[in-house]
Amino acid sequence: MPLGQGAMFTAIILGAITVFVIDREFVKAGLFSLVAAGLSFAGFMHAPELALNAAPQYSLGYLIVAGMFVYCAFQEASVKVTKRETVKQSVAS
Repeated sequence: MPLGQGAMFTAIILGAITVFVIDREFVKAGLFSLVAAGLSFAGFMHAPELALNAAPQYSLGYLIVAGMFVYCAFQEASVKVTKRETVKQSVAS
């Protein structure tokens, strides 16, 4: 069964996450991770049948990855603010 256990959903979601990480769009990558967690929870991905909490390990894994992407987004925003303040200080002096 070539499309068993949501292989198509998995490929699309992981591909989108990869593109957003390469483009450093961590918020979008986190959103796609949350979508993957929902699909895994409902059994559309990584599960042999549709059922609630069908693949809890994968759901939890995607939630952890989404949290990591949110952290990366905050770090990225913090670095941009720090750089902007440094430029303003150097221009003012």
